[in-house]
Amino acid sequence: MTNGPVGEDAPSTGQPARVSLRRAFGLGHAGRPEEPDSTCMAAGLLDGATLALLGRPSGDAERQAALAKLLPALQDDPAGAVAGLLAGLLASPGALARPRSDDLFDSVVNGVFRAMLGREAGAEGLRVWRQLMGATFDEVPLEEFVFRFISASMGSGEFAARHAAPLEAALRNRLLPPQAGVGLSTHISLGQDGFTAGLLKRFDLKRWSGPFDWCSTSPAIIRAILADDFEQFLDPDAWRTIPLEDRPDGRFWQCHNPGYEQRHGHACILHNHDMTQEWAQVAMLRAVERFRRSIRSLASKLVLQVVREGTDPGREFLQTAEALEGIGRNIHFVMVSLLPDATEGPFPEVEPALARGPHRLLRARLMSPLQGMQARDLLDEVVLLRAALVAPGLGEPLEQP
Repeated sequence: MTNGPVGEDAPSTGQPARVSLRRAFGLGHAGRPEEPDSTCMAAGLLDGATLALLGRPSGDAERQAALAKLLPALQDDPAGAVAGLLAGLLASPGALARPRSDDLFDSVVNGVFRAMLGREAGAEGLRVWRQLMGATFDEVPLEEFVFRFISASMGSGEFAARHAAPLEAALRNRLLPPQAGVGLSTHISLGQDGFTAGLLKRFDLKRWSGPFDWCSTSPAIIRAILADDFEQFLDPDAWRTIPLEDRPDGRFWQCHNPGYEQRHGHACILHNHDMTQEWAQVAMLRAVERFRRSIRSLASKLVLQVVREGTDPGREFLQTAEALEGIGRNIHFVMVSLLPDATEGPFPEVEPALARGPHRLLRARLMSPLQGMQARDLLDEVVLLRAALVAPGLGEPLEQP
C-alpha cells in the first residue's frame, strides 16, 4: 500500500512484514464443524403448506415420509424442493376444488406464516394482507397465489431476521480463523464509531454492549474518557440533546458533548443514548461497568479500534496502547487505520505497520465504502477482522524505544 509509511518502534529489516495470507486466513486448518439445522424449517414448511392447501394437518406417517424426501432436497435445491412440495400438495384430491373464500385465503396466509415465520398472521395481519393481495387471490390460480405470497413473505424483514440473519452469522463464523490453544476470550470495541461494534456483532464475537459501541468520536477523546475513568463521560450535565430537526437520522444522533468537542476539535456524538435522560444514564453506567470489569480481568482480550487514517496514525496508536496498559491487563490492542480511496481488488489490502508489545497497528485499504455500521462488501469485513484477530501473534513483538 502507499500513502506514506508508518514508522516502527525499532528497526528490523526497515520494512514491516506483510500479513501472511496463509497465516492470516488460517489456510490448512479445518473449518468449524457446525452446520445450520434445517429440520425445524422443513417441518414448519411441510405442516404449514399442508394445512394451507389441504385444510388439515399432516399425519405422523405422512409427515415422516414427506420429511425424509424434503430434507435432502432442501439441501441440494431449496427452490426446487419447495416447488415440488407445493406441486404435490396441489395435485392432491380436492386441493384445487375447494371454494375460493375468506377461509381459504386465511388458511393459505396462516400456513405460509407458520412455515416461514413460525407464527400465525393474526387478525390484523390477515386484514392487511387481504387489502394487499385479496384481488390477486381472486384473479390468479391458487398455486400461483401461493408462490407469490411465499415470495412476499421471504422478502420481509421478519423472515430475514428469523432465517437469513442466523444463516449469514453461521457463514461469517466459518470464515474466521481457527483458534489454537487458549485464544482470546473477549472482544471489545473501542470505536471510533459504530462500525467496530457492528463488525464484532455480525461475526458473533460481541457478547455485551460497551460505552463506545454507539459513540462517534476521535481516538483522542476516547483516551480522555479512559484517563478520568469515564467521570465526565457519565456526567449528564456535560451532554446536550440534539434536536430532532438537526439529526441526520431521527432514530439516532441523540446527544453530543460540547466539552470534549471544544477541547479536541472533533464531534462527540452518542447515537442510541440521550444522556440528559435518566434511563440513558442508567444504561450507560451498566455499559461502563461491564467495560471496566472486562478490561481489568485476567482474561486475554482483544480491544479493537477501526479509524479513518489521520495525519499521524502511529502516534495515535502508541498513545492509545499506553492508555490501555495503564487501566487493564492481558490486553491485545489492535488499531486498524483505514486508508482513503478504494483498492481495485480483487482483495482488500492489509499490512502491519507498527508494534508495541502485544499491540499492533494495521493499515488497510478496503474495496468498498463503509455504510453506517457495515461495509458494503462482505469480503472487506472478513479480511479486516481475520487480520485483526491474528495480528497480535504475528512475529516477535518489537520493543518500544
